[in-house]
Amino acid sequence: MEIKHYMLNFKKIYNVFKYTIPKLLITTFGFISLAVVISGLMYIAENGVQPEIYDNAVSGLRWMFFGHGGMYPLTIIGKLLLFCYAILRIGIVSMSIGIVIAGVVTESRKDITAMNKSFCPYCGEKIDN
Repeated sequence: MEIKHYMLNFKKIYNVFKYTIPKLLITTFGFISLAVVISGLMYIAENGVQPEIYDNAVSGLRWMFFGHGGMYPLTIIGKLLLFCYAILRIGIVSMSIGIVIAGVVTESRKDITAMNKSFCPYCGEKIDN
């Protein structure tokens, strides 16, 4: 009986991810696309000031995905792009959490609806199928 209970929970988790994976992939693709654009803009803004650090546009991507380390913007435009990227990352994480929570709520509503169908809406007695 215990294993059956766990298997039902795993099935619910599977259904949640089956429902949310396409949305999460779209969100991730949008985030990566915007990161590439901001990386190119960062290269344009910082290459004149720090040519040894921002030697190509890929260095901007390295900075965005793997941390700052010794790379940080010196220009006002670079700092503004860093601020926009930080806000973007916060928004993407929040949006991803919201998508997964919406999937959990949808799965929970399916259970509640199925449970309510097995009871009479007028008297509340259990209906035998």
